[in-house]
Amino acid sequence: MEELLGLVAEEVVDVAALDVLLRGLGEGGAALLVELVEQFVSEFPATSAALRESLAAGAFERVAAEAHRLRSSTGNLAVRAMSAACQRVEQAARAGDLARARDGLSALEAAFAVASGALRSYAASAHCRDCTEN
Repeated sequence: MEELLGLVAEEVVDVAALDVLLRGLGEGGAALLVELVEQFVSEFPATSAALRESLAAGAFERVAAEAHRLRSSTGNLAVRAMSAACQRVEQAARAGDLARARDGLSALEAAFAVASGALRSYAASAHCRDCTEN
């Protein structure tokens, strides 16, 4: 988790990749991006809690599967630091390494603290640009 201390939003979220995603969404894409970001941000706390509960129960297969699913979501939203942390959690869970999985989950939660604001800011800015252009 130490590597996340001092991270700024630009190091957590790949803005260039978000630009590509936004263009790919086409007309009305900014509004859709706002919805996707809000869904991701609102669902993450429950996902994180479920991962913690599964780790506490020693349900490593469930942790690995959920971390893999979350890695896909974070990759789609270009949240590099979260995606990398998900990969660490998944690998640790597959190895049955509780300490490493917990460390990875802590890193994931720290990255979310930065990424959630950065994603919301990007989506709101894109939506405002979209509104003024139409």
